[in-house]
Amino acid sequence: MKKSFKYLVLCTVMSFSLSTFAQQKKSDKPTEKSRTEYVEKLDRGDVGGKKISSKIEYNEKGKEVKEYDYKDGKLEKYTVYTYLGNKKSEDKTYSPDNKLISRTEYSYNANGDRIKKTTYNAAGKVIKINTYVYEYYE
Repeated sequence: MKKSFKYLVLCTVMSFSLSTFAQQKKSDKPTEKSRTEYVEKLDRGDVGGKKISSKIEYNEKGKEVKEYDYKDGKLEKYTVYTYLGNKKSEDKTYSPDNKLISRTEYSYNANGDRIKKTTYNAAGKVIKINTYVYEYYE
């Protein structure tokens, strides 16, 4: 009886260990450092017209930190993102010659939902306010 009890305990411990190990997901996918998008506009008859459209750079946590926007393959503007904890707190958009175009601030409620997005021009004047309202199930 002692042997069967030991065997039962050993099987239970091994089963628990295996199920715990199986539940731990380990991603084989490497962390993305950047993503570049190319666009080929066929409606204009561009032969071999594949041009860069955008490029996004990420930090080690997978958050966007810089985004480049191109028009006809030339850099049009780029945006730098700033985070406070896990939430985007601000972004600044610049021209190719590094002049500030606009700045956007983000506000969140206690649940972590974005409630306000305020955009300022280069002179610091408010040019746009987005307000977000949420409804929750009870």
